[in-house]
Amino acid sequence: MSARFVDGGMLSNFPIREFHNSSKAVPRFPTLGVRLGINEKEDYHSTIKLSKYLGSFLSTFRGFYDNDFIEGNEETKAIVKTIETGDISWLNFSMSKQDKITLFQNGAKAACEHLKDFDWKAYKLLRNNLYLKNIAK
Repeated sequence: MSARFVDGGMLSNFPIREFHNSSKAVPRFPTLGVRLGINEKEDYHSTIKLSKYLGSFLSTFRGFYDNDFIEGNEETKAIVKTIETGDISWLNFSMSKQDKITLFQNGAKAACEHLKDFDWKAYKLLRNNLYLKNIAK
């Protein structure tokens, strides 16, 4: 007997859709997500090295399904918080200790803000309204 493991990170590094059940009007518990931000400052249209080009290609590929789900589901705006990453790249596998600390601190701050601002009653109402709207179709 053998087994093969495949890293799903190439298709989805933020699988919020796997935990989000929109078939119920109101979930028993909210699904909350915190994801790494996208560095909007990078200019992929200029002349770049092959490694940078491949990095931008992989970034687009890995984020497509996640972004498509988030954009197509109005309620995800209430349950997903983005962590500011600044110039720290997700492709840096030899990240400095300071960069790791910065990401951790930014993540903790984003999570605390998200929990402080999350309105469970308003979210349940939103989910119920979206459910009723989908049934009416």
